[in-house]
Amino acid sequence: MKTLRFFGMALLMVLCAVNFAACSDDDEPIVGTSQDLIGRWTLTWIKGWEFDSDGFKDTWDEADDGEDLIFKADGTGRMESQYGSEYPFNWSFENNVFKWDYSLYNGCTTKIIQLDAEKLVFEITEYYDGEIDSQEINTYKRVSSVN
Repeated sequence: MKTLRFFGMALLMVLCAVNFAACSDDDEPIVGTSQDLIGRWTLTWIKGWEFDSDGFKDTWDEADDGEDLIFKADGTGRMESQYGSEYPFNWSFENNVFKWDYSLYNGCTTKIIQLDAEKLVFEITEYYDGEIDSQEINTYKRVSSVN
């Protein structure tokens, strides 16, 4: 009887070890909070690709300074371009999920991949007929933490 109990306990320990080793942490790291986003950010770098009308893939990786994003604490904001255009939007950022209704990115998903005191990095993916049509990574530096 002791032998049977010994083998039963050994089998149970092996199963527990396999189950714990097989599970991994699939959670994405928290990149920041909505409070970290509030303020004025200016575009510094843009990198991406898109398929042109002939189906060829165009790429870019270059400095850019043509826009500022302003995020306000009340969940509103705007993009200001160097040409004087302004585009208002509403935004939210909770549990690592960023959402906004910025009209220039309709049909796109926007993900914050880095957010700290000085740097904000967006990954913007556009879809066409269910397929990825373009992807862009925009890097911003903080100009002010007050809007």
